[in-house]
Order: sequence, then C-alpha cells, then structure tokens
Amino acid sequence: MVAWFITGTSRGIGLELAKQLAANSQNTIFASCRSPATAKALNELASSVPNKNVHVIALDVEDETSVRNAVKSVEGILPAGAGIDYLINNAAFADVNTLETATPENLESHFKTHKSERKVVVTVSSEVGSITYVDSEWNLGGMNPSYAIAKAAINMLSKKIAVTYPELIAFAFSPGWIKTDLGGWNATFDVADAVPRHIKVYEGATKAISGKFIDQFGKEIPW
Repeated sequence: MVAWFITGTSRGIGLELAKQLAANSQNTIFASCRSPATAKALNELASSVPNKNVHVIALDVEDETSVRNAVKSVEGILPAGAGIDYLINNAAFADVNTLETATPENLESHFKTHKSERKVVVTVSSEVGSITYVDSEWNLGGMNPSYAIAKAAINMLSKKIAVTYPELIAFAFSPGWIKTDLGGWNATFDVADAVPRHIKVYEGATKAISGKFIDQFGKEIPW
C-alpha cells in the first residue's frame, strides 16, 4: 500500500490528482478539503471508485486544531505501524504565520517512523513565487504581488522542511499554468494531461531534488 495525503482536493489540480491516483488499487488516498459536506465532486469520486481507496478528510490548513483532528482521522484508517508516503501540500496558503500548520509534529512522525523509503513532502507553489523570474523574460514584475509573495513564502517553508528533516524528500513544486477555476481557462495546460506529469515527478523524487524548486517536467526552477 502506498499512502497519499493531499490537501485542497475539492476541485482543480487536487481533485484530479486524487482521481488519477485512485485508479491504482495500490494507492490509498487521503483527500482533504476545508468543507467535505460541500465538496460534491470529491464525495462522488470517493463513493464511485471501485477500489474504495479514497478517504475524504476534513482539513482547514490555517487551523491547527483542524490539522491535528485530520491527523487523528488518518491514524484511525491506516494499518498499525503504517504512515504517509506522500504528503502533497496543494491547498493555497494565505498567511505566512500559518504555513507550518500543514506539517505538525504528529504528521511528521508518520514519515519518521514509516517503514517505507518513500517519505516525500511536496509543497505546491508557482513560478510566480520565483524571485529570479520577477525581472526575467517571464516579465512577472507587476503580476499578482500578494499571490507572488505568498508563493515565495511557501518556497521558503519547503526549503526549511528539507533542511530541518533531512530524512525526508521535501521540495517545492510548480504544476504549471493549468486550466482550472484558479488558473483560468486561457491557461496553457489541461489538468487531466498535466497531472500524470506531476505524479511522475512525485513518484520519481529522490534526495537529489530535496530542498529544490521543481517544475512539472522535472526541471529545476531558480529561486
């Protein structure tokens, strides 16, 4: 069994990631969102997959109590002694002071004690958070300053996780400009086509990319 914990799965990239992972019966997916009661598409996925390997978990990434309750829910489902193989921090964060709530010590302990070698922590970011790209040919200088600052902050969080927990494979990841409610329908990539590339990066991750910023094609992005 390969256990995945994904935040922000009620729609967009997170939902598509849960959907594609669920097609493999070897995967167990803990798909979290702020309000499961209103996550219609996610609940339909969980109830329809033949493998019954999608578990919907209530989680508000900005509420530490909610995070700890989510950890308890996962502990109640996982087999004794098992832990999370892949933690995909896909939910959008708004406040720098709440970023660490996505990985409290209880969740970190799953990685530290898990028997598997797959201890991967992915912080989903964006090229917009690259300081290098602000004055590059990407011409991102004046675009979405609040969003860019938030993404630069979670890039720092990802680097700190990698340094603090060297036993993990932790990296920031840019999924690309994807056609979703957030990315808009003029974006470059279709979500169903992009997510297999994301999964390939996640599953192929090694210590060589820990502490780095990686794009959907496995290439390094400058900070």
